[in-house]
Amino acid sequence: MVRLKKGIIVLFIAVGILTSLTAIGLRQYYTRCMPDSPQIQDGRTVPIDVNYGKTVYVTIGEKRRLKAVFIAMGVEAVAYVVFMLKFAKTK
Repeated sequence: MVRLKKGIIVLFIAVGILTSLTAIGLRQYYTRCMPDSPQIQDGRTVPIDVNYGKTVYVTIGEKRRLKAVFIAMGVEAVAYVVFMLKFAKTK
């Protein structure tokens, strides 16, 4: 049972790190590669604020992708805290 608990903790940490790196990488990609002005022909008309106070224009799908990664980070953080509290109570 102890191995299972440690395995779950390691899994949560690994998934959390991967999700965080994905969010950081996606924001950096948007900062460097997305246009500074709307590009109607490409469908990039949705403004979002990214790193360094910069505003770039993306498609709805690209905005949803970034939002989904941040929501996943929040869910993982809450799940991590819940599992840590649960495991701490059993000792």
